[in-house]
Amino acid sequence: VPRVVCKTLLSPGVCAVPADVLTVRRSGGLVSAEASETTLVQGQENILTFSFLPNIELASGSRITLSGLTGTQTPSSSPGDRAPLRDGFGDSFAITLVSWSMDTGILILEASSNLNSPAKPGVSFKLALTNGAASRAAAPVTIAVSPSPSANGACGVPSCDVLGLQDYSTITTSTLSDPAPVSLPPEGVLTATSQAGFVVADTQESSSVPSSDNVITLRFAANWPLRKGTVLTVTGLTGTQTPDSAALGVYVTN
Repeated sequence: VPRVVCKTLLSPGVCAVPADVLTVRRSGGLVSAEASETTLVQGQENILTFSFLPNIELASGSRITLSGLTGTQTPSSSPGDRAPLRDGFGDSFAITLVSWSMDTGILILEASSNLNSPAKPGVSFKLALTNGAASRAAAPVTIAVSPSPSANGACGVPSCDVLGLQDYSTITTSTLSDPAPVSLPPEGVLTATSQAGFVVADTQESSSVPSSDNVITLRFAANWPLRKGTVLTVTGLTGTQTPDSAALGVYVTN
């Protein structure tokens, strides 16, 4: 005799609430997505960090498409390139670069192995892109995730749930044929609103007595890295008795 599987038993043999199984209330998609950047200075390398949480497993062959990465000076990729993907962070070890176009601002990545699981559902990676040389506001960026159309996940089917019965809502849905892009908060990246220059610059001297030695201290802080080979030019040091010399004593501290 068939019996009703009961979720809440009112009394022996009396079922108040039947068991709730095979419920489908959600589509595969993204629960959250965010991006951040490290500099607003024009012409500088900008490390972009992307993190997102899908509710399905992204097996080998899944693709991640970023659109809107415009205004950068980082050249388009060639076959075999890893750049602008930054190795050594997050899930970069399981991601390969499919293509990067400086002109269109579209970057496509592909999973070389499973990117997430119920034990680690989130995905993250970094890109190293060079800000544009001219002032510009942030570029609105979107992300779209396409699960692999051919590979099965750990559960044995193409779409495997990684969040289970957690309470959440998706911000988009992703299908195998038409993944919906999601705008990444904050309102964009690759901001280049500041020119390279000094944010602090002042001078001090040790003596105001005529014909005496005077140690001049220059203090400055730049908003861009002063790498080996950078040339700093100081002008206006007139009225001194110190003769011309290529060996003038200069002491550098930081």
